[in-house]
Amino acid sequence: MRAFLISFLFLTFSFSFGYTQANFTLLTWNIRDFGKTKDAVEIGHMTEILKDFDILAIQEVVAGYGGSQAVAKLAASLNRTGEQWDYAVSNPTKSPKYKTERYAYIWKKNKAQLVGRPWLEAALQEIVFREPYMARFLIENREVVLMNYHARKHDDEPEREVKEFKNLYFQFYLNTPFIIAGDFNLKDKHTVFFPLKKAGFDFVLENEPTTLKRKCDVKGRMRNHPIDNLFYSPGINCKEGFVVNPIRGCFDLDRFRGLSDHLPVVASFRID
Repeated sequence: MRAFLISFLFLTFSFSFGYTQANFTLLTWNIRDFGKTKDAVEIGHMTEILKDFDILAIQEVVAGYGGSQAVAKLAASLNRTGEQWDYAVSNPTKSPKYKTERYAYIWKKNKAQLVGRPWLEAALQEIVFREPYMARFLIENREVVLMNYHARKHDDEPEREVKEFKNLYFQFYLNTPFIIAGDFNLKDKHTVFFPLKKAGFDFVLENEPTTLKRKCDVKGRMRNHPIDNLFYSPGINCKEGFVVNPIRGCFDLDRFRGLSDHLPVVASFRID
């Protein structure tokens, strides 16, 4: 009996110490025209907003001169906060005329390790205006696939793109923790998301406006459309999700719109 108890306790403690959860924060932000137009002061403001999170998924990095350089400047500024950061910038997307952009990932090196190289998802190239930027990260020995996505405009029927995501997931990424981060240009209640929801996916936010008006309305409201979000697969738990809003009031709206007309969205995730 004693030998059995010792063996049981040994197995219990071995399992407890060998089993780890991956806990991390992920932020998504459409930084409008992120390129050479952003000066050092604006990069500094972005750094203050972003420095406390683990992985950053950035949309709307300009494809031409200045886009990659702006991401490098932001990463360098984040490095001066006391943490060590790394980054990756996509090639320009294969898009219709005037729709081409880049994406970026920026991450804390002591929190996440990039597995291989990120890639633009060729399987969707003929369907979407801007191929999503995919990446595999290892976090506390657990792997997660991230999909960084900027949809075509609402008037261009982004649901034509989103409806393909279920097939993409089931064909290539099933049974891998999977998060879609970005600007969907659709509300989370749109019926095009139902197939993925039936497969167990869920949104971090529900009907939470993330874009900014040009000026506050008569009631002092500054936010517009609920289109930026994080969509996560089964096997991932969202502990908390929210819109990051550092705008101090209507008087401060113009200053922030110099950075972007979108607010960042962040979530705290756990992979069991």
